[in-house]
Amino acid sequence: MAKVLLGFDGSAESRRAARKAAELAASRGSTLVVAQVVPPLIIPGDIPTIPVPQFTEQQLQEAERLGAELLKELAGSGARMESAVLVGFPAPELLRISESDPDVELVVVGRAGKGAIARVLMGSVSSRLAHACVKPVLIVP
Repeated sequence: MAKVLLGFDGSAESRRAARKAAELAASRGSTLVVAQVVPPLIIPGDIPTIPVPQFTEQQLQEAERLGAELLKELAGSGARMESAVLVGFPAPELLRISESDPDVELVVVGRAGKGAIARVLMGSVSSRLAHACVKPVLIVP
């Protein structure tokens, strides 16, 4: 069964991408796979902070809440939908999913997302996908 993979981070750009991805999936009879990737917490030195497992659990819960909210929002699109919440870095994880699942025919992401600092340090997710993904990538402005 053909799939459209959506990289979703809850930003306005990824919500626009989600609407487009749902429209495309419905028109093609494909399944929309909503993938959210929670970046691992990297703490330099001896900075006092919230315990890492607790922080990660909070981030995962928030991602699941946003994903459920999005699935409700897109319920009337006519697309079959599934979701996944992963821990890792967004671009490599989306690449891994797209390459390991032969049913993924298209990857859809927003032009920019929540990760402004990460974008400066390692390039935007959309840019990395556009250059590295072997599947077609649709970048929604």
